[in-house]
Amino acid sequence: MTWRQFFIVYMTLLLVSCGGEPLSKEKQLQADLDQMELLAEEKNTSDLMDYLDDRFKHEGGWNKKDIQRMLHFRFMKHKTVHITKVVKDIDWRSDNEVHLVVVAALAGSPIGDLTQLTGARAQLMKFEVLLVRNEGRFLVRSVKWAHAYPTDFI
Repeated sequence: MTWRQFFIVYMTLLLVSCGGEPLSKEKQLQADLDQMELLAEEKNTSDLMDYLDDRFKHEGGWNKKDIQRMLHFRFMKHKTVHITKVVKDIDWRSDNEVHLVVVAALAGSPIGDLTQLTGARAQLMKFEVLLVRNEGRFLVRSVKWAHAYPTDFI
């Protein structure tokens, strides 16, 4: 874990443990998405799987174990994983359910900004995600993914 990642995790835990007002649904969603990104960059599949709802479903019939195996295999193929994401099309269906689209660039080295996408040799992915809030955390209930294009990041 790098110092930057340690600092982000530490500050997140510190803010959550300070008591006071609970996070708004928007701030909680952003914190959970950031934590999922951090866990993916650390290639921590077991903790990442904690963000999949018990009733997780994939249109191809994949279950949580299938997703974990697929991620583990992908992470083994790459020495490092760096993610640059853009969250789009947020549709709050209720206070505890949100549908959103995330476009992500997955690369072996950091991408400074979105203008570097085409030269980064990154894999561009588009995820349609349904998240449900359970015990104060947003968990992935369902996900569909496809290849993305640089224009999807705009």
